[in-house]
Amino acid sequence: MTVSNRRTTADMPSEPPQSGRRSTLRGWAISIYCAAVVVMLATSGIPFDRETVILVIVGALTVLNIGRSKQEIARLLFDWIPFTFVLLAYDISRGLAHRLDRPVAYTPQIDAEKLLFFGNMPPTILQRHFYNYEPRWLDVITSVIYISHFFVPFVIAGLLWRRDWASWRAYTTRFVAISFIAVVFFAAFPTAPPWAAAKERQLIELELTKLDGKTHSTRGLSVIGLKGGQSLIDKNKASANPYAAIPSLHSAFSLLVSITMWPRTKRRWGRAVLVAYPIAMVATLVYGGEHYVVDAIAGFALVWAAVRLEARTRPRRLAWWKAKGEQHWPAALAYLRPR
Repeated sequence: MTVSNRRTTADMPSEPPQSGRRSTLRGWAISIYCAAVVVMLATSGIPFDRETVILVIVGALTVLNIGRSKQEIARLLFDWIPFTFVLLAYDISRGLAHRLDRPVAYTPQIDAEKLLFFGNMPPTILQRHFYNYEPRWLDVITSVIYISHFFVPFVIAGLLWRRDWASWRAYTTRFVAISFIAVVFFAAFPTAPPWAAAKERQLIELELTKLDGKTHSTRGLSVIGLKGGQSLIDKNKASANPYAAIPSLHSAFSLLVSITMWPRTKRRWGRAVLVAYPIAMVATLVYGGEHYVVDAIAGFALVWAAVRLEARTRPRRLAWWKAKGEQHWPAALAYLRPR
């Protein structure tokens, strides 16, 4: 006579009623939140401003934490609210940098570009061969790559916070360090992008400036019905410092995303995407007249420095924060520490 190891339904431990109610509540909250996001997308379009993107991500994390411990909600607010204010401070400081009235550099980056490419100018070459006054499929691709800068880094931050808090802390530390180091450089050494050199000084020749003297990195969005996003991004660019070209933050953050996700991506096609992303971003920026290749190289160098600096100072910084926390707010430190 054999004894079956199969467990019947009656033998299975039943889910506690309170846990079941929490799961149901979370399910309803997720459904309502998703419906609200769909309505927002249908009425206002895809959000491209930093504040709205962060608000959507934090809202999603809040909904996913419904029914969990109060500690999770408290940690969510403790982690993301200061991070949001830091990014707002960065936006303000970047907009105020041009008020220092420092002379704008036009020629050093052009000289470096010619030295690097044996007298050739990549923005001029790419526009001469690929630019068309009517947006085409290439402009759709480059526009999508360009606008990914406005939400992909924050989506990655949301995923890391949910799955790997220690990596989230390292990633956001690097993100903030890159942002503020770049702002200091923008204020001290303002540099003109290719479109400004073509429009204001006629130092290089670009096809896009022959039309109206403006950049057209987002013009492909109109082809896929995202004119609102194009207008919003163009408006934000108009109110920011136009001479914040070196280092290229678009290039820097695309590389930071790839570096961060590389050890978490095992499939070959995923790693191929991570390799292609910063390369495609640089090609997009150069083709659109937003940056020179040397601007992107400076952005990559900044990422390398920030990653090295964060890794080398991490043990000392964590020990310092732990000592301060245990000295001044031990209860809060114990409560907010991830399990």
